[in-house]
Amino acid sequence: MSRWSGIRLDLRWPSVKSPDPPSRTPKYRILKVVLWAGNHVMRWQLQHGLAPRAFALLETVGRRTGKPRQTCVGNGLMGDIFWVVAQGHGKVVSYGCDLRCRSGR
Repeated sequence: MSRWSGIRLDLRWPSVKSPDPPSRTPKYRILKVVLWAGNHVMRWQLQHGLAPRAFALLETVGRRTGKPRQTCVGNGLMGDIFWVVAQGHGKVVSYGCDLRCRSGR
């Protein structure tokens, strides 16, 4: 008799009314930690002038809290115009909402 014979594997998508939602996968947790650490290292490098010129530090004021926030963004400086290179989330990123709130758009 196999050690795993009594275990049943359920591969169906969990229902909405599931009593305990599925936890995040280990891959998601690891990726979140790596990105968090990378952002903090990049922010420190930008503050001390050690980061590559392809990145910039964008500082916004939180629309609800009023606290200053710093975010690493792609540097799109072309002449006198600075383009913010978003990370694939478009207009729904937090710093984008903060900028639109302050500009009145």
